[in-house]
Amino acid sequence: MNDIDAISLNHFSFTVEDLDRTISFFEHVFNFETLSKGPRDKGMIRAVTGLRDADIIVAFMKGPGFIIEFIEYVGKLRSQRMHTRPCDASFAHLALNVPDLEQVQKRAERYGGRPLGKIGTVDKARTLQV
Repeated sequence: MNDIDAISLNHFSFTVEDLDRTISFFEHVFNFETLSKGPRDKGMIRAVTGLRDADIIVAFMKGPGFIIEFIEYVGKLRSQRMHTRPCDASFAHLALNVPDLEQVQKRAERYGGRPLGKIGTVDKARTLQV
């Protein structure tokens, strides 16, 4: 085994504006499970981020075969909503396979989700499996 074979995924992470709203959305729309939620050591977060006033609350949620971390900055560095476009560097997305897209769309709308553009089926789509 070489070093690359020892690499494995730990989690994905997204910084969010409202952690409680994000948790509610992923629990109710996608049935994710909240594993933990709480503050982190300010000194450690400041050292890791390089931000002098960094203070965060973190939630880990279990999705289908992966863990996702959501971070909300609090205090002086409170998260601000960014209006990025899909073509902008720093834009990110999470792609999930769902059995009934219309049902998921309706649930998402009830919890504030809205599409950026028209919803459609991607022809000749390729599902990646690991």
